[in-house]
Amino acid sequence: LLARARARLDRVAPDVLPAELEAGALVIDTRCGDDRRAKGAILGLAVLAGIVTFVGLSMMRPLYTSEARILIQNEESAFTRPTSEEREPVRSALDEQAVQSQVQVLTSRDLILQVVRDLDLVNNAAFAKDAGETLFGRLMKRIGLGRGTPESQEERAANALVDHLDVFQLSKSSVIAVEYTSGDPQLAAEIANKLADVYIGWQRSAKIEQTKDATAWLDDQIKALRKATAESEEAVEQFKTSEGLYSGTNNVTLNAQQ
Repeated sequence: LLARARARLDRVAPDVLPAELEAGALVIDTRCGDDRRAKGAILGLAVLAGIVTFVGLSMMRPLYTSEARILIQNEESAFTRPTSEEREPVRSALDEQAVQSQVQVLTSRDLILQVVRDLDLVNNAAFAKDAGETLFGRLMKRIGLGRGTPESQEERAANALVDHLDVFQLSKSSVIAVEYTSGDPQLAAEIANKLADVYIGWQRSAKIEQTKDATAWLDDQIKALRKATAESEEAVEQFKTSEGLYSGTNNVTLNAQQ
């Protein structure tokens, strides 16, 4: 019986275990080994997933968002309003449509290209990473291949800048927020602040042009009024002379006597 038991090594299911024991068979229960192997496989997969996640996160570039805020003020006064509205109170706040118009100005192509030129973003390595440019592409540019025209490089840089730029009006206010997201915190702050500075400079230039136009218009009006005044004075003098008004002795007018 012992020899037969040794020769017969059966893997027995749990439901037939008692019957096999009664038959005198040598039973080896392998369930514990299977459980250990299953737990080991699960643990190995969990460790492998953790390693892959850690490597993936370590290879990802951290992103930083910098914000600049611009207060849009209403600089309209009684001198710039139509005559029919002079007696109406001047509104201190702009409506939402006016603020949204300034948002569109901030994202205009001219201002974006000005930021690209002022910060030389075409040759900025951190900005190239934001734009998704590969190391091979940067090496090709350094040796003078694949650069394209300066205009095309600036246009591509402007497109990349817009992709990471967000300009919006803060809720229930006349404040515009300018946000830029980059893997380089210093670059994110520089671009956000530079766009705000370029916008403010554009506003100042526009106001100076408006002042020049108003001054030129006033000069023309003053010249026209001076000419009209001189012609009126000359006509008055001619009328006085022809009518003999203010004549003194010897038929001499008062102006000649003076």
